[in-house]
Amino acid sequence: MAEVAGDTRLVMHTDGLATIYLPILVLLAIIYLLIRTYTGPKRKFPDAPWLHLSNLPGEAGIKEDARRFVENGHKVICAGYETYTKKGQNWMMRTPGGGQFVVHPRFVEELRSAKDTDLHNLPANNDLMQTRHTMHKDLEWDQYHLNVISSQLTHSPGMVNLDS
Repeated sequence: MAEVAGDTRLVMHTDGLATIYLPILVLLAIIYLLIRTYTGPKRKFPDAPWLHLSNLPGEAGIKEDARRFVENGHKVICAGYETYTKKGQNWMMRTPGGGQFVVHPRFVEELRSAKDTDLHNLPANNDLMQTRHTMHKDLEWDQYHLNVISSQLTHSPGMVNLDS
């Protein structure tokens, strides 16, 4: 504190502010980086119409559509067929696992005859196998395979007595 003609004033040093705010900023930066690392990009769906069976808005309608698929998936697919497939359209339906893309039958042969270089199966495989969670996130885009056992381990394993 400094006294000026009988007044007492609080003198604040900027060094004190830096020691208070710097750890907070570092902590916020770490939290931000962790969230960005573990949330990853959201799934991108094709530009196709969604089958809406529920009249509920927003998230409640999405959950209701997925629930209806679980209750009677055949009925949901038939409703999509009547609404979109009969008109020659591809469409999306909601399931508990997320959105499912339904291809019109006229495109099936085109997909079947496409070259391997035109279709990239890796994202679909990662989604199906949940590679990030079952193996490692690095294997999502670099799925190398090793020859672990290239020859027989033994020619004659013989009998093993586990009782002794």
